[in-house]
Amino acid sequence: MSSRSALSLMVFAKFAWFALQPSVSFAVDFLIDLPPQQDSRSGGMSANADAQNSGSAGQSTETSEELQNAIDAAQKNLNNDPIQGFKVVAPLRKINNSINNSINNSINNSNNNASNSANGNGTNEFRQAQKKNSVAFPAMPCLVNNVSFWEIVYSQTEETEMLIHDRDDLSIIYAKISVPPLWDKVRRQNVMRSWKAKYDDLLFSVAGKIEDRTALSAEENRILKVVPRAKQTQAWFEQASKNLRFQGGMKDRFWGGVQRSITYMPTIHPILSGRGLPADIVHLPHVESSYIANARSKVGAVGLWQIMPGTMRMLMGSAAISKRMDVKIATTAAAKLLLENFETTQSWPLALTAYNHGLAGVMRAVRKTNSRDLCVIIDRYESPSFRFASSNFYAQFLAARNLALGQYERVAKTKGANHVLKEVLASHTTKNPS
Repeated sequence: MSSRSALSLMVFAKFAWFALQPSVSFAVDFLIDLPPQQDSRSGGMSANADAQNSGSAGQSTETSEELQNAIDAAQKNLNNDPIQGFKVVAPLRKINNSINNSINNSINNSNNNASNSANGNGTNEFRQAQKKNSVAFPAMPCLVNNVSFWEIVYSQTEETEMLIHDRDDLSIIYAKISVPPLWDKVRRQNVMRSWKAKYDDLLFSVAGKIEDRTALSAEENRILKVVPRAKQTQAWFEQASKNLRFQGGMKDRFWGGVQRSITYMPTIHPILSGRGLPADIVHLPHVESSYIANARSKVGAVGLWQIMPGTMRMLMGSAAISKRMDVKIATTAAAKLLLENFETTQSWPLALTAYNHGLAGVMRAVRKTNSRDLCVIIDRYESPSFRFASSNFYAQFLAARNLALGQYERVAKTKGANHVLKEVLASHTTKNPS
């Protein structure tokens, strides 16, 4: 088939997709409080998505084999396209030592912390101990719901599904809805706008009826079931519509990334371990790029580690900017950046947050809150730039790590398993227990 014919068929396939769609009903009641069911496709949990999502878009008319192949090819090309919208690695900024020391002294004094590392005494020992500490990546109490939320996104929600949830409390998921494919941006956005209007009305209606609960409709009562009792006030529901957020699913992309990551382990792990970084850093590309080496964001971040041009220039020189898709070079640069972040923040949760938000921004949060506790910073720090993405980045990392480790453990038991994968698992078990 000629390239022109193939292109024509691809275009035809896209328009045929619309024609073959039945009228989709989006009146979906996705009951979050139902017990989850095992999903045999991924080993994850489907959370009753198939059973409850009666509005799932599907084709009611059979297509010809040739047309279906064209549709499948178009979707495959989409899946192989550079991924858009990943987190930005902010340019590295040196923090003045005298300012940093004063921050350390202030925090240590307020917390009665006897650590002398902040003043430069025993710094090397402190760094080595922290880099390989058994609590390098702790599961923080303030992020339990956030981690669970991202595990649902990564393992239970398809790319043609979205979660409608509260931006501030990720335990509150109102619904899982069906949406058009990623390439159909216009219809996808229209569906989101329609659902936003629906939930605006619902939440304002609940706000007006919350004192007299007998007037609530069945759907309004369903909303109450997912909202904690302490939040069920008129003021909270009036604010809730402003906190509505839509999160697209990443199930196929994530599990594909887990498989891809195994082939990269022999390259990445030695570079990270050679610089003394914790073994669990290998899970960061799951969040950044789903382990797609040629991933490119809308703002110019590139590669497995999604490194910006200015960051690469500062870390590896101008000649390396064009080599950000080179796994070895990019991993070396990312290791340098992460080590710099850790040595300044003295905390791996903050070091990873700085990978997303920028080191200067994280240290500004430390100064404003007088704390290096990420939970305290998330709770108290207010900044136009420190929003949903930055405050959730560490939780995303923990969720990706938890899910990936489960798959790695299964693969490691198979014949001929990658010896580096086994080493990563061993390092996690001895240095970074959950």
